[in-house]
Amino acid sequence: MYRILFMLFLIFTISSCNYDEPQLFDPTYFGESIKGITFVDETGEILKEDPSDWCIGTNHLVSNYSFGPAYPNPVTKGKSFTIRFSLPKSTFLEIYIINTKFQITNTIVNSQLAAGIYSLNINTDEMVPNIYRLMFKSEGFSCSGDVWIKGK
Repeated sequence: MYRILFMLFLIFTISSCNYDEPQLFDPTYFGESIKGITFVDETGEILKEDPSDWCIGTNHLVSNYSFGPAYPNPVTKGKSFTIRFSLPKSTFLEIYIINTKFQITNTIVNSQLAAGIYSLNINTDEMVPNIYRLMFKSEGFSCSGDVWIKGK
């Protein structure tokens, strides 16, 4: 009897709670001081860097891995952003775009690439305004960076 009453109490308590917390990575909640975002202009110049975001070496020589940052960041929906990366050797590379529910929404690269410096333009037409994580994964190296897609 007590167990039934206790369970009913728990169900009532849980169902009566009102959670108005913002979504994970909701930029409107944090304002312009979003942690995890490296702000970059249209030319690729870093305006405000988050050291935990992207994997940026002191240079982009082929002897080092590098990935990002995306630019411009933030980017307006319907426009494109660019990512640059370098591979020191031929490797199988995967680059994914992941949403705030940690689901892969796009596969950008999933193939063997030669050593070199690369630049990719990514269109945002099909992306909902939010913050996305780009995951870079190769043999022995992985990195990630965030890009903010703003509404029009």
